[in-house]
Formats: sequence, structure tokens, C-alpha cells
Amino acid sequence: MTSWRSFSEAEPDFAAGIRKYFDLNGHKVLGTINSDGGPRLSGIELQFCLGEVFLGSMFNAAKAKDLLRDPRMSVLWSRH
Repeated sequence: MTSWRSFSEAEPDFAAGIRKYFDLNGHKVLGTINSDGGPRLSGIELQFCLGEVFLGSMFNAAKAKDLLRDPRMSVLWSRH
């Protein structure tokens, strides 16, 4: 896995375009895999800080448990 900083240094124009869309509003959707193998979609806060991407979650949230069990995820932004 690469860091946001490494990615944005390697592909600055592409990274700037991605960041532009993610900074448009606070509404993001996190896709994870739940314990029975099915998909879980959750609202999430996402911030770019110190060259990394940070996801917000309560400590014991289902999405946090999903990521501890299986770190694969997707993050989508919403225009609305």
C-alpha cells in the first residue's frame, strides 16, 4: 500500500483532481466487507492531513471492525 503523499508526488495532476472532488463536500461513503462476506456501506468523514488520508469513525463502529478484520475498502464521494 502506498501513502497519499507518495501517490500525490508520483501523480500530482491526478491526485489534485481526486482531492478536488473529495474536498467539494463532507459527504463520503465507505464500502467495507462485513463478517459474513457481504458488503457494508457507511457514511464517513475523510480528511487529507500531513500527507495522509484520515477516515473518521467511532472506536467500536461496525465499519471500524470490518477494516480491522479486512483492510480492503472503497471510498466514494457524493455531489449531494
